[in-house]
Amino acid sequence: TEEHPPFNYRDPITGEISGAAVEVLLQIFRKIGVASDRINLKIYPWARGYYKVLNDPGTVLFSTTYTPDRLAKMKFVGPMAPNVVAVIALKSRNLVINSHVDLNRLRIGVVRDDIGEQLLLSQGVETKAIDQLNSGLGMVKKLASGRIDAVAYPHAATQFLFKTASINSDDFEIIHVLKSSAMGYAFHSSTDEYILGPMRAALRDLDLDGTLTKIQIKYGLKTTDE
Repeated sequence: TEEHPPFNYRDPITGEISGAAVEVLLQIFRKIGVASDRINLKIYPWARGYYKVLNDPGTVLFSTTYTPDRLAKMKFVGPMAPNVVAVIALKSRNLVINSHVDLNRLRIGVVRDDIGEQLLLSQGVETKAIDQLNSGLGMVKKLASGRIDAVAYPHAATQFLFKTASINSDDFEIIHVLKSSAMGYAFHSSTDEYILGPMRAALRDLDLDGTLTKIQIKYGLKTTDE
């Protein structure tokens, strides 16, 4: 996994890997009888984790946004939570985006190889308009300081990062939606259905009994009136 709160991150107080996706995964493991001491979670930079899940059998990367391209390259368990990937900028800039041509006039921060960058490129945004960074926290700090015009990142994660960096999220707005999708757990393409089937069934049970919704609300991924 990666540092991508509120879905997955290392808690600065406890040092434990936490987040909505982690809690859901632990609940899935509990249901299928996997002991907690057998669970091996590691935090990697996104680009390294993405390379591993594409190339190393027996690996899983989460949380990962569903896209047709990724569904063709990996196997998924999910969805775990909704995910809106958007271009976000200061309200005071009054930026109006009608097409990728308008985006090409901006300097847009992304996490290297993350879904935000992939969607920008697939929708016609030129590489010269994209500023690659290694972390989401560094990206929002750069946005708040005015060194970039906008960021392309999942909205819920951006809100969490604003809070972490003591940046007032009310000063920012979505100026363009790149994709409304969902997050899940991406497995190497060779993963057997013998593994995936029980995990999918456990996730369905968590959805039906309300556990999934409770976790989503806890991390701000869903409101109580949805």
